[in-house]
Amino acid sequence: MLKKFVMRTLEGMYASGENEYKVRKFALNWYNKDVLDDEDLITIDSWYSVETEETVTDNVTEQEEGE
Repeated sequence: MLKKFVMRTLEGMYASGENEYKVRKFALNWYNKDVLDDEDLITIDSWYSVETEETVTDNVTEQEEGE
C-alpha cells in the first residue's frame, strides 16, 4: 500500500515537471527504507531516458533542417 502511494507521488512529481534530481532523491530515500525496489528505480529511470532520447532526436532533426 505504501509502495503504491510513493509511486503515485513520484509519478505526480514527474508529471508536474519537478526537477529530475528531486524526483530521484525522493525515490532513493524510499529505496533506502526498502519501500521501493530495483524495478521501481528502473521505471523511474525510464521516464527520463525517454525524454532524453526525444530531445536528442529533436535536436538532430532541427540541425538537419537548418542545412
